[in-house]
Amino acid sequence: MIIVLYVACVALANIITATTTPIFFAGFVITWGTFFAGATFVLRDLVQRGYGRGTAYAAIGAGLAVSATFSLAYHDALPIAVGSLVAFAVSESLDTEVFTRLDRPFPFRVAVSGLIGGLIDTALFVVIALSPLWSNILTWEQVPRAILGVYLVKAALQLIGAALLHRQRVTA
Repeated sequence: MIIVLYVACVALANIITATTTPIFFAGFVITWGTFFAGATFVLRDLVQRGYGRGTAYAAIGAGLAVSATFSLAYHDALPIAVGSLVAFAVSESLDTEVFTRLDRPFPFRVAVSGLIGGLIDTALFVVIALSPLWSNILTWEQVPRAILGVYLVKAALQLIGAALLHRQRVTA
């Protein structure tokens, strides 16, 4: 069930990002899909904990397939599609490897691996998909605020997820 929820969050992040206008708040640019993308790091850690690292990578592969499918279905611009796929593959893989190597309680591993993965995911996506490097959706002056805004949402979700796991006394 957790694998289905993980892949569903990947799908929802893509659908909502493709079909809604980003939030412009206090100089930050945040896509609505960010709220689902942020949850994927906690869910991927739960997949790994429950089923192992190999299954976590299989779930990442399924997430990539779903992401590519929705990018095609919603006719995402090439920079958006490529940025999404690269950021997802790199950040989820990095999250998996950091999570694997930390010898700490489960909620701590979830928090640290997700904070690192979320930062990489955000920075790669914004630079590849939105910056003047390829698409000119954002100016170089807007890029740092976009990264910060999206990352703050992902980090908050990661910390809330880790706190809930700690509160439920989820270990291992």
